[in-house]
Amino acid sequence: MPVGPNRIAAPLLRFRFWILLALVPLVSLAYSFQLTSFLLVKWAVFSIGCSILALTFVFERRFPREGIRAFAPLWIALVWGVSVHVVGAQAGVVHFAIEAFVAGLLYLVFAASAFATIGDGRRAERVCDAIKLSAAIVSGLGLVQLGGLAEPLFPRVEGFNQPMYGVLGNQGLFGGFVAIGVPLSMHGILSLRRVRPLDVACLALIVPAWVLAGSRSAWLAGTIATVIAMPYAAVNWRRAAALGGFAAAAGFALCIAFPEYTTDRVGKTFT
Repeated sequence: MPVGPNRIAAPLLRFRFWILLALVPLVSLAYSFQLTSFLLVKWAVFSIGCSILALTFVFERRFPREGIRAFAPLWIALVWGVSVHVVGAQAGVVHFAIEAFVAGLLYLVFAASAFATIGDGRRAERVCDAIKLSAAIVSGLGLVQLGGLAEPLFPRVEGFNQPMYGVLGNQGLFGGFVAIGVPLSMHGILSLRRVRPLDVACLALIVPAWVLAGSRSAWLAGTIATVIAMPYAAVNWRRAAALGGFAAAAGFALCIAFPEYTTDRVGKTFT
């Protein structure tokens, strides 16, 4: 008996979801000193993952219309922007427009695939957990590097004075990535549901790395995102007060112990 599209839809959905989950830590943790940028390795892993996601829809014999519709303005902007650049650009720089188109296409393929795959709240929660866990692992590696305990993984580079560049290769990118985990972990801890050890463990690693990254834009982004993501209708205020007091004490201790990454950075903003 032939296997029809409906018979393979459920297994492919599960496979596609696990690919989405796997891409989060794989892309964030991949790096190599053999290339000019750590981002090139991440881009390669991301491209392979997007190709696999697209192939699952081919085997399923369906088009992720819901994902395409959700990001329709971005698809239109991508085609229009690249068309304008290709038509108006000089012959020598057309390839830049083509590269931008391929990059934008992969981003939108990933977004459309994720939108069509995640669906219910349970899957969305697992994706958030994957992001938090990845941010925590990246944070832990960065803190180990800052303590000088990861020389084989992150050697000191002559002329490059960033003490915590981690798997991102740049302290600003490092801070920006771990900042994503701040509101996600805070939301889980401050909601009325039972506190999960995963959220506590992730926050314990993410916040020190976020602060000590010394990235003012990452501080701002993490703070604004946390304010927006707060579950105001279902906040455990007693837990919020305790967490706020602990965070203030920990922040004060970090500022005293590492002024070069905290208070000095703030002072430079206004000088």
